[in-house]
Amino acid sequence: MKIYCFIDDESTGLLHVVAVSAEGTAMCGHLSSSVGFAKHDIGITSEWKHDIYKEVYPDGYELVWVDEPYTSKEVKDALQKNRPDLSTKEMDEWFAAWAKQEGGQGEVPHGRVEP
Repeated sequence: MKIYCFIDDESTGLLHVVAVSAEGTAMCGHLSSSVGFAKHDIGITSEWKHDIYKEVYPDGYELVWVDEPYTSKEVKDALQKNRPDLSTKEMDEWFAAWAKQEGGQGEVPHGRVEP
């Protein structure tokens, strides 16, 4: 099972990094001070959080770091499964607003991903 790890919010001055499986399960999150620490804290470059991943996927998993989650079809598909309450149109609007926020131009309408 692929687990996508990415930063979904930088608005507080810290980076909110999350891990979401391809099937839409929000696995965990962490506040980090830099991208390097975010990768460590979510388990990309360390063993942190792997106990959580192994508990849900004991037969194996693959962590995938996504630099630009707001342009990733895989992340979008996973988040659509995570947020079935949002229509495809609302999800498209969420991703468009997310991309603008990354450029410093707006707020994400449906908030950040919460495990």
